[in-house]
Amino acid sequence: MGTIEKINESGSAAFYKVSYKGYEGEGCAVNLPHSDKYILSVRCKNGMLMCRLFNNELLDGFEIAGAVFGAPDLATLLSNKPVNLNKAALALGAAEGMTGWEIFELFSK
Repeated sequence: MGTIEKINESGSAAFYKVSYKGYEGEGCAVNLPHSDKYILSVRCKNGMLMCRLFNNELLDGFEIAGAVFGAPDLATLLSNKPVNLNKAALALGAAEGMTGWEIFELFSK
């Protein structure tokens, strides 16, 4: 399993260093106002892993590989399987049965 290390935090957001099999990326968790829910994302070299607030139309518009997960926090996001993969993610080899950690590795190559 990889590691998630908090590197900075403000009142409503936290930033993380995400590491797995020698690859590193940046994670972010932003608290929604008046809620215990977060907007989650992990940026890799060639794509992003994100929470359900993001959709394929948005990701395809930015022309980046994207995998969308249902998760309350980054650890769960990286352990879960995606609920949605866009065309660019599929072109890189991402598949529905992969975990977030596996997609993180794929997007980091």
